[in-house]
Amino acid sequence: MVGPSKVGLFLAAVLVAGAMARPVMAAGGGQQFASADPDVTQTLRLMDQAKAGQVSRQEYLNAMNAQYTRLAMAQYSAAQPAVRTSSSPHR
Repeated sequence: MVGPSKVGLFLAAVLVAGAMARPVMAAGGGQQFASADPDVTQTLRLMDQAKAGQVSRQEYLNAMNAQYTRLAMAQYSAAQPAVRTSSSPHR
């Protein structure tokens, strides 16, 4: 089960990456991401749906919504009891 602390940690990593990438993108004409952790760079590239070299507000919100939905569904499915299958019919 994924707790709120993991969601907060992910959001903090994305915000830090955004803060690091902004000056480099401005200086480089928006064509490069900051030389950061490869996972953060990968996340930023996935967020940049328009392939413009920067993540727009809407792209960021869409990515965060998708991440929240994935985590919420994982938490929901982990909380549900397993479906039992039996070979004998119920009486």
